[in-house]
This record gives sequence, C-alpha cells and structure tokens, in this order.
Amino acid sequence: MVLGTDVAAVNAGLVAILSGVVAVAAWRALLHTGNRNIGFVVAAFAVLALRNLAKALALSSGRPESADGEFVFSLLDLLVVGLIAWPIFLRRGSES
Repeated sequence: MVLGTDVAAVNAGLVAILSGVVAVAAWRALLHTGNRNIGFVVAAFAVLALRNLAKALALSSGRPESADGEFVFSLLDLLVVGLIAWPIFLRRGSES
C-alpha cells in the first residue's frame, strides 16, 4: 500500500511539531533545574524538529527526493543520537 508524499509530508510535519514541543519542555526543565545535561536534550529535539520541518517542506514541494538530501537528513539523525547519548557517556566516564 502506497500512501503518497502528502501523508509523508504531514507525518514529518507532525513529528516536527512534537519535537519542537519536547524541545521547549526540555528548555523549561533546564531553566528550572539548572541541569546542563538537559541542554543536550534541548539541542537534540531542536535539531529533530528542524530536520523534520525541512523534510516536510521538501516532500510537500513535489520535487523528487535526492540522495544528497537523504544523506544530510541521515547526518542530522546521527547528530540527534549523539546529542542524546553524549551525557550518558560523560557520566559513565566520570564514574571510573
């Protein structure tokens, strides 16, 4: 079953909105707690929101997807994973 690019664009837009909401909530938690590690979560979800906004706009434009664009999106995904994992590795390294 093929749903089409319109559904994919709406889905990417929803993910962008939800990621933006989580980024704002994390920012508020950062301000409330002062825990600097939450800043990595803020950055990760902000990148995810921008990435999905760009994806939604690209899909809704009707232009065919390019390998270069998908490569950039994949690099942004790696950045998000790194931002989320970085505080875990920092904490683990300080325990030894």
